Formats: sequence, structure tokens, C-alpha cells
Amino acid sequence: MRLQVMKPFVKDLGFRDMCIVLKEQRGWRQAREFFEWMKLQIPYSPSVIAYTTLLGIYGQAGKLTLAEETLSEMLDAGVEPDEVAGGCMLEAYARWERYDTLLEFYEAMRQRGLVPSAHVYRTMIVTLYKAERHSDALMLWEDLLVEKLEPNFVLYAIIIHILNKEGRTEDAVHTFKDMRAAGHLPDELLYNTIICALGKLGRYQESEALYLDMKKQGIVPSKFTYTIMINVWSKAGRFASAAETLAEMQRSGCIADEVVYCSIINMYGKAGLYEEAEKIFKEMDTLGLLSHEKSYTSMAKVRAEAGRHAEALKLFDVMAEKGLLTTRMTWNTLLHCFVRIGDVEQATKVYNDMVEAGSANVVTYGNMINLYSKFQMVEDAENLLAEMRESGVKPDEYIYGSFVKLYCNSDMIDKATMVVQEMKDDGLVPDQIIKTNLMQAYGRVGRYDEAEELFWSLQDPGAVAVSSVLSIQESVCNEREMFPLGQALQSPIDTQILNQLLIKRAEAGELREAELLLDKLVEAGGCIVDTAAVLMINLYGRRGLFQKAKSLFNSLQKKDHPPSLYVYNTMIKLCAVCKELEEAIFVFDRMEENGRMFDAVTVSILVHAYTKEGRFKDAAGLMKRAKKVGVAMDTVAYNTSLKANLKSGNLKGALEVYGEMQEADIEPSAKTYTILISLFSKLGDLGRAVQAFEVLNSSEVGADEIAYSQMIHCYGCAGRPKEAADLFQEMETKGFKPNEVIYNNLLDAFARAGLFAEARLLLSDMRRKGCPPSSVTYLLLMSAYGSKGKPADAESLLHLMQDRGLYPDCRHYNEVIRAYGNVGKLSDACRIFYELKTVGIGLELGCFRTLVKIHLDHGQFEQGWQIYKDLSQSFTVDQNLYGIAVELCIGAGRRTEADQLKVELKGKGFSYRDKPPFPRPVPSIWKRSDHLAPVTDTGSLSN
Repeated sequence: MRLQVMKPFVKDLGFRDMCIVLKEQRGWRQAREFFEWMKLQIPYSPSVIAYTTLLGIYGQAGKLTLAEETLSEMLDAGVEPDEVAGGCMLEAYARWERYDTLLEFYEAMRQRGLVPSAHVYRTMIVTLYKAERHSDALMLWEDLLVEKLEPNFVLYAIIIHILNKEGRTEDAVHTFKDMRAAGHLPDELLYNTIICALGKLGRYQESEALYLDMKKQGIVPSKFTYTIMINVWSKAGRFASAAETLAEMQRSGCIADEVVYCSIINMYGKAGLYEEAEKIFKEMDTLGLLSHEKSYTSMAKVRAEAGRHAEALKLFDVMAEKGLLTTRMTWNTLLHCFVRIGDVEQATKVYNDMVEAGSANVVTYGNMINLYSKFQMVEDAENLLAEMRESGVKPDEYIYGSFVKLYCNSDMIDKATMVVQEMKDDGLVPDQIIKTNLMQAYGRVGRYDEAEELFWSLQDPGAVAVSSVLSIQESVCNEREMFPLGQALQSPIDTQILNQLLIKRAEAGELREAELLLDKLVEAGGCIVDTAAVLMINLYGRRGLFQKAKSLFNSLQKKDHPPSLYVYNTMIKLCAVCKELEEAIFVFDRMEENGRMFDAVTVSILVHAYTKEGRFKDAAGLMKRAKKVGVAMDTVAYNTSLKANLKSGNLKGALEVYGEMQEADIEPSAKTYTILISLFSKLGDLGRAVQAFEVLNSSEVGADEIAYSQMIHCYGCAGRPKEAADLFQEMETKGFKPNEVIYNNLLDAFARAGLFAEARLLLSDMRRKGCPPSSVTYLLLMSAYGSKGKPADAESLLHLMQDRGLYPDCRHYNEVIRAYGNVGKLSDACRIFYELKTVGIGLELGCFRTLVKIHLDHGQFEQGWQIYKDLSQSFTVDQNLYGIAVELCIGAGRRTEADQLKVELKGKGFSYRDKPPFPRPVPSIWKRSDHLAPVTDTGSLSN
């Protein structure tokens, strides 16, 4: 054995020496052999140092199984792993890409109170970032900050890129600021990322400041940086700054080409900054960049929009001199600009120039005829058509259609009919638009038979055509006739037309007519299309005819082709609205049986329905199921899931859903941010709540009353009444009228902070502004008075309510009883309790429970027991009240009565239990080995 060489040194080597030798072993096999030899020596004793050294060697070699076995052996030996040992394991898992095990082990360390070093955190985060597990990396980042460890530049850069990629732009900006405050200098890539992010958030001044700071730091902007800044200026409407940045770009050596300049010209033209566009165009000319006709065409459009038609035409002269006037497209583009603004004179001039140049084509004539049609210039249009035919250009469908529209609008129906016939003679087929225009004209002049004939010639009548039929029908029909357009409509009708007519009737809410059409569709043996089925189901739902909707849906199931997902979702939603949840679940199950895969809409509908019924586990199960089968969730579905978790109190689940939403790169809506504000408020995370509100408030949608209400409540819970009041004032400034909920949230914020004078003033303000305080408002204030040790003030509100015409109920009296109990005034608490009889409410179980509980809390066991014994016969005592009574008896030394109460409890199916000690949970990672039995006291592992 190789370790035989160690025999002469056994007596001379101490434990520390052996650890040094172990650390110097080059291979994991040698380290394992030496450690086994080391354990046989007299100086050896199990130590975290030796085990940690061996864990590090195994980890570097990728022997994770040996490392885990060593960890189990370490625990069996009674050696508790420390931060260094745990860090070795974490680095090993990270090095060898065991991500799930890494996170499991990390969670176990945290539960044991062990905090990895900053180096280990960096290793883990970098590894997870490379694996694109962004949410896990961000979770570790947040823990690192909580532990107040110092991130380095690389870590900051990674986190900023992750946040930006995940759409958490505000957090990325905040992290960048923290990075600067920590003394780290960003590189060009980070500057570009944050400048672009600030531009997206609409914080253009900050983008500019950062851009200037970047240059101060000696970082030379690249072409990418300049491009970002030009886009930021464009969004901000600071087009002069964009031009200045372009000039700076040129001075720095990043030369813009003709395409960039054309884009800037178009940008200025859309913004109405015609002079600035002219300057850019002149600069292009100076730089010799006017080499393409597109540049001139862009400038011509700008001049035309500015009304400078003569100057626009001059560009054509310049282009002709330079030989750039080579295509009809340039001429037609300019002509189209004049037609669009309705300038007949200038359009005619351009048209004449094109004719003289021989550049006029069918597009040119089409533009001009469209212009004449717009102003009903019939004679000019007819002359132009004659010229067109003389020049040998044949009219196309667009020109014929323009003439039909012109004649129809001028009530020249016969001429419109002749144009359609000429079109047919030329081998062209009138499209639906042309026929519909002519059919409408026939209807206006009472030529119903011709309108009917034209309608039946449509192979696929569109919505406009069907609408025209219905319009004509309404003008000539009597109540007994469903189809008034002659005998043809009484004959068998094409099912497609029936579906379209059904859709129109259902959209108009005409149930009787829609049902007649539906019956005729069934008689014809046709299938109802999805749109018609959905409209009919919704129509039945609005009329409260759920059984009819159900019957219609069931009839669709009998067909060869099952309903589409759209129809299934509509029926499920109707079931949920009608509180027929079991029926909704039945339809959902039937959908899967028929091979229809549910989508995000289905999930959102059912999760919302489950939540309303308090079936939170079913809602969570459906979300997991959707994720498992790969359903692409949308914003609405995630919002529904967030709200369901929030309502059920599963805050961790809500955070996980939000994390999944960010991982899926789903854009949050205004409702998402409102829910997040409420979530962070419940978590006590004011900073993230403020961030969510600011992002929402700076968006195009902006914060609504609900968001303001949630944020005011959040400030109140955090003890920040000033910020709550400022936000309330900001909301009023924006024109929002506060409702009772918002007033209550602000009042609660004042009351929590002990600002009762402000709270009382707010009561007066509510009455003055037409939103008088309700019983809930007074209840909030009573609760606050009680928590601040002001029971008399809480009691005064009972009288104030009565003066205002409100009648306190048992909830209000309960708060006053609790308020007196909090300060030990038990006699006053009893007085308020017995007042329940005099005010006509009667003694109430909740108030009774509060009364005896405060006696228990203040050690008045005998008095509390007497109250219970005197009054308990008046109530149906529940388990909680029995428990309080037992504790009162025990406190008063009445063991016999306590035992008797326990027997009564047992007889009612209850049991009295002493409060058990709270067991410390054992992380699953510590129980990896099969021979480690589960324990309930983690302290035993350190013995």
C-alpha cells in the first residue's frame, strides 16, 4: 500500500499536519485513500475542516456521488457542515451543471441559517445565467443583497442583462444605479442597454443624462449608441436633438449613409417638421448623398404634405436633370400624394406632366379617376376614361369599380349598370365590392328585384352585402314575412347565407328572428358556423335562457365535427357566469374527450370560476396542468392565476406565477401591475410595490383608480401616511373622483400612524364631497383607536354613527370591547357588551368570545370563568370558546370544571389540545441518504 511510507511519521504528525497533507493531494483517489488512513490515526477526530477539504477535492474532480456520501458520513459523525463546506458542494453542483440539485441544496443551507460567501453566490449566478435559468439567478441575487454581500462588476452586468431580457426594465435601471453607487464603472454595452431601457420607459431626460455621463467617463459612443439615441429623441419628439446626434455621429467618424438620412426625412415629415426635413435634405445634397430617386421621392412627399406643391414638382425637374427620373413609380408616388390630400389642380398638373412624358399608366389613370370620384366630378372622369382608351390603356377592376362607385353615389344607376356590363365584356368579373355598391343603389331607388338578383349572384356574400340585404328588407318587409325579397328567398337558401343572416340578427339582439333563421338552417341540413353559434349562446345567456344555450351546444356535439375551441370556451364561460360550475367542468372534460386542446382562455375562465367558488386547489391544479401540457398562457390567464393565489393567501404561489410570467416574456397589463401592488403590499415589500406602480403610471395607459387605491393602502400598511396623502392628492389632480374604498384606505393609513386628527378631517371631507362614511369606514377607525390604546375615542364613534343615521352592528361593538380589553379596562368592556341588549342587537357570540378572551389575557381567570358560566347557556358554544373556558378554569385552579369541559368537548366531537412546541423543519437535502431517518428536531444533528 502506498500509505506504508507514512508509517515512520505517524507519531510526528498531528491532526493539523494531516489536514495539510490531505489538502495537497493531487488526485481524488489519493485524497480518498489518505483520508481513510487519516481516520485510523490516534490524533484524528471528526472535523469540519477535514471533511470540507475532501468535499472540495471531490467537487473539482466531478465526483458528486462521493461528495454526497462524504456529506452523509459527516452528518453521521455528528459534524455539522458550515458555510465553507456547503459552499464547496454548491460550487461542485454549479461546476458540473446540476442546477436543480444546486438550488435544493442552497435552500437547505438557508433553512439551516448558513449563508454562502459572495464568491459562491457569484459562481451560482453566473452558472444559472449561462443556463438561461434567469428566475433562479434573480432569486439568488435578491438573497445576496439581503445578506449585504458585495457583488462585483461581472455580477452586476449579468443581472442587468437578465432583468432587461426579462422585461423588468425598471429593475434593470435600479440595479444599474446601485452598481454606480458601489463604485463600479459600466462599459459601453451596459450604458447602451440602460439608455435604451430608459427610452422605453419614457424617461428621456435620464437617457440623455446617462449618454452625457458615458462620454464624460471617456467611453466613445459607437454607431449602435448613436442609433439608440436617435431613436430616443424620436420617441421624445426632440427631432432637433436627433439631428444633432446625427451630426455628432458624423464628426466621430461614424458616417451615416443615404438610407439613414431618408429615414430622418420621413420622421420629420410625419412630425410636421418640414423645415428640419429641408435642412437634412440640403445636408444630404452638400455631402453628395443624393444619388437615389428614393431620397427625392421622400422629400417630395414631405413637401406635398406641407402644401408646397410647386417645390415638390421642382424636385422632379432636378431628378430629370440628374437622370434620376427613370421610373413611373416616382411620378405615381407624387401624384398619389396630391390625390390623398385632395388637391385636384396639382394632381392634374402632375398627371399632365406624366402624359407629356409618356409615363402615364393604368395606376396613373386610377389615381385621377379616384380623385374625381371623391369629388363626384362625373364629366371629368368620363373625359379621362375616353383619353385613357384613346391612349391604348385598358381599364382594370380598380378603375371600373371607381366608376361604379361614382355613378352610384350620383344616383346614375343605369350608367353604373352599363359600366358593370362593359366590365364583363372586357372579360373582367365584378367583385363583391362593386356588386354591393350597385345593390345598395338599387335598394335606394326601389329596384328590389334587381337588388335581389344581384345578391344571389354573389358566391360568397360578405358582411357588407348581407347588411345591405337586411337594410333593403327593413324598407319593404311586413311583420309576417321573414324573407321579403321575392319568391326566391322563400326557396331553399344556401346555408352560408343563412349563417351570415343569423350572425347579423344575433348581433342585433333580435332573438325571435335569429331563432327562425336557426330553425331554417337546421331544416336545410346545414351546420351552424362558429361565429353564429357563439353569438347565439351569448344571446341566450344575456336573456337568462341557460337551458336553451345548453340545448344548442349539445346539438352541436351530435354533428360529425365537434365544436371549435372558440365555441367550447364560450359555453364554459356562460356556465361560469350562470354559476353552473359543475356543468362548466363537464363541458371542459367533454372537450378533451373530443380531442380539443384547451388554451389560455379556457384556463383563465375556469381559474376565475374556481376562485369565485373558493376552490383554490382546483385553480392551482389547472394552472399546473396547463403548464405541464405546454399551453401558451397569455396575460389574462396569468392575471387570473395571480389573483387566485392572492385571494387564497398563497403569496409564494403568486410570486412563482409572476416569475413564470416573466420567464415566458409575457407583457404585463395594467391589471397585472395592480395585482402586483396588492401582492407586494401583503408581502410587506414596499419598494417593489412602488416600482410596479411607477411603471404602470409612466405607461401609456397610466394608473387608474384601482391602482391608486391599492398603492394608498400599501403606503398605509407600511406606516407611510404622508406618501399615501400625496398620492391621494395626485389622483385628485388627475381628475379621478375618489370612491369610498379609496377614502377608507387613506383613512386607514392615517389611523395606523396615529394621525387621528387627519382621519377625523377626512370623515368631514368625505361628507362634503358626496361620499359619506359608511359603517366600514367607522369600523376601520374604531379598530385603529383600539390598537393605539384609545378605547374612549372608539366608543365615541358609536354615538357619532347614530348621530349620522348609521346603526352600529356587533362588529363595531366587538372592536370597542377589544379596545377596552387592550388597555385592561375590563369593567368598561363588560359595560359595552351588555349595551348590546339595550340597543336591540342582543348578545352576540363573537363579542362574548372577545370578552372572555380579554379576561384570560389579563389573568382574570375567576371573573372570566364566572362570565362564561353565567352566559354560555345563551350561545351555541364552538370549539374556540370551549378552549378559552378550559384555560380559564385551569388558570383559576378549577381542575374539576376543566376536566368536565374537556368531556363536553369530546362529546361534541371536539378535543382540547395543549399547544405543541413548534418543530423545526428538516431540509430534504440533509436526508439524502437512505440510512438517515426523518427527524423533527434539527438540533439533534448538531449533537
